[in-house]
Amino acid sequence: SLLLTLSCVSGATYAVEVPRLLLCFYVEGMQLDLINSYSPAFVSQGKGIERLFKQGVLYPKVEWNIVAPNASSALATLASGSFPSSHGVGLGTDLLSLLQDSNSRGVYTADRLSASNLQYQTFSDVLRVISEGKSIVYSVASIAENAITVGGRSASAAFWIDDRSGQWCSSSYYPDASSILYAWKRERASILQPSHLLDKEVIWTPMGNYQTVLLPYYGGKSTQRFRHTLKGYQKSLLFKRSALANDAVATLSEALIERIQKEYKEQPAVLHIVLNCNVS
Repeated sequence: SLLLTLSCVSGATYAVEVPRLLLCFYVEGMQLDLINSYSPAFVSQGKGIERLFKQGVLYPKVEWNIVAPNASSALATLASGSFPSSHGVGLGTDLLSLLQDSNSRGVYTADRLSASNLQYQTFSDVLRVISEGKSIVYSVASIAENAITVGGRSASAAFWIDDRSGQWCSSSYYPDASSILYAWKRERASILQPSHLLDKEVIWTPMGNYQTVLLPYYGGKSTQRFRHTLKGYQKSLLFKRSALANDAVATLSEALIERIQKEYKEQPAVLHIVLNCNVS
């Protein structure tokens, strides 16, 4: 997995200025060589990810010393800065079972999940302690385990897509989750339901000519366009585990950034965003 962090401040950027918002992107399945192959498609005029690579700090070679880490274990390591031997995720533990919490009710989901049993602290947990709970911390991922893992125990809210309804949901464990989702249900209901899932069948094919962009990655060999059809009772489950869900994650993240900008006081805010670039 790849971790990208981006600090956002108002006006010019100064070293002494405290960031208003820290965006943390976790990209499951993304490798550095794949990013290099996609680089010709980054037409951002020195902004966005192109600016991050040129002006930020890049660690191209990081040794994990972990045998075959799964996505949740890797996310816990990135968010906490500790190895599985310390955070415990991925060491023979079923994460979904660990997140079960009968004391928390689901918000727009029948699942009862929370971060109460996590045994590690993320940097945003520490930020919440230092700011006496005034810093806003949100996490967004299509899969519940990922959203809860990177959000940590003290997040203001964590959001994921429900397996059954296909709409965004959360847990009453998080202090801001219910009010945010209920307000959107009244005022911006379209945000809660990913637009892809409104169709009876979801057809997933490449958005552009990825053969040209990725020729260096495939050693100059021609590649075959993929086509996946998501339908039936498993449509929502398949959708949330595909790269198609990135659109829905981006839409919800933009809405949360708008909310942070309106509610910003003096403490920095953190938004964790988990994306997926797997195509199988």
